[in-house]
Amino acid sequence: MHGSSFPLVDAETTHGRVRGTIERGALAFKGIPYGGSTAGPNRFRPPKQPAGWDDVRSCLFWGPQAPQQALGQNALGLSGDEDAFVFYRGSAAVAQSEDCLRVNVWTPDLAGARPVMVYLHGGAFTGGSGNDLLAYDGANLARSEDCVVITSNHRLNLFGFLDLSRLTGYEDSANLAMQDIVLMLQWVRDNAASFGGDPGNVTIYGQSGGGGKVSCLLSMPSARGLFHKAVVQSGSFAEILDPDASHAQAREVLDRIGVAPDQLDGIPMSALIDVAAGFGFTAWRPVQDGRIIAEPLLGDPSAPGSDALSAHVPLIVGANQNEFVNGLDNPRAETMTWADVRSELRTDFGASADDVLAAYKDRYPDESPFGLFATIEAAPMRVAAVRQAEAKVAQGGQAWLYQFAWKTPVLGARPGTFHSAEIAFVQKNAVLCERQTGATAAALDVADAVGGAWAAFARTGRPGEQWRPWDDGRSTMVFDAPSRCEANFDDQILQAVGHATWTWA
Repeated sequence: MHGSSFPLVDAETTHGRVRGTIERGALAFKGIPYGGSTAGPNRFRPPKQPAGWDDVRSCLFWGPQAPQQALGQNALGLSGDEDAFVFYRGSAAVAQSEDCLRVNVWTPDLAGARPVMVYLHGGAFTGGSGNDLLAYDGANLARSEDCVVITSNHRLNLFGFLDLSRLTGYEDSANLAMQDIVLMLQWVRDNAASFGGDPGNVTIYGQSGGGGKVSCLLSMPSARGLFHKAVVQSGSFAEILDPDASHAQAREVLDRIGVAPDQLDGIPMSALIDVAAGFGFTAWRPVQDGRIIAEPLLGDPSAPGSDALSAHVPLIVGANQNEFVNGLDNPRAETMTWADVRSELRTDFGASADDVLAAYKDRYPDESPFGLFATIEAAPMRVAAVRQAEAKVAQGGQAWLYQFAWKTPVLGARPGTFHSAEIAFVQKNAVLCERQTGATAAALDVADAVGGAWAAFARTGRPGEQWRPWDDGRSTMVFDAPSRCEANFDDQILQAVGHATWTWA
């Protein structure tokens, strides 16, 4: 260890020594390459090992993020004032590059064999990075729960999900982003011990698109054995592309660019970012190609049963009480009436609107009109999470279901339990992200409950004695102040909204 006000620490990896520092009581190594550049002749092809290095590589700051149209970044200062405030938008901005395959590692110490927790970032399959939200930071979780925490960057959007596999020279191009993540997990297997981690005890967890990536890994033969537990947070998306749809998308990309496939290597990165953005944020998804992603995702009605690749992997799955409708930058949070709610619900549910509203009022009797409306609009995510837990149990596996229900006191409590609200609690960052959580005593208690449950699951495969498995009375852990485990929590509202009303689009 090198002496200074910020001590420097060296660790050995399979590609060379790296140098990190100490942050909030944990050793931190940022921007470590786990793969080589994906530019030029490596574009739209499987990832390769990085070139090694002889000298100690400084890994004190984040590596570049994957090429993307930055979600919300271009509007900073122009719109979304409250959203930018709560999420600390722009606080960790970095350059974009096709040389983006990087991991960030936090650990209490380089010696030992701790559980390893590998977090996959959100942003659908289109945007984001391992450091674009302050809540992702792994130092507090690593220190307080004595585990190794890892985040990473990988290819996204067109760069990671353009399926050119029916074209000569690109036969292995399906699900390149997921192939990147598998290479990253191989890096974890080969290097965890150098950072005080146990490569035989790896938990993958992710939120939103990161949860979708976890679901994909559960259906990938190449990922088998690289992780041992899984957590899907607000990301139970079972619908991905079929090969015909992904091929049609690839043909459309080539038509829009106006080049032959053998010219793709030379197209400027910025031009491809523009093309990707033109398809829309949710257009880029994995494809069930039968080889890289071999099975329908868990939760799809056609997913395999007890013979599934990952039936043996325990699963935590859940969602937030509110998701995509919240009070940030939204004046309706204070003006919405019950008449407004009924009008909105008739658009979604037609003649069933009054029954849905009654069921939710009974389940959540203290909510305001806007709060209840936001809760009802989260139903698609809730239905998908329950479906995924059911599917895991049907495979003969273990599943624990949760709902994150704690409301932040910031901004007059208007934000609700918004999409991504739980991340700061999972990562034990309630104080670090005080503009999001309020850093109150209640917030710290919730962080201890949530982060402690995730860490216990990583250590033992069970998230604690109080949290009963889903098949024990269809139980759900409701994280609030105080938290509680409740049987048959979702039954009444599932019956009202219909168990398969929506698909993710």
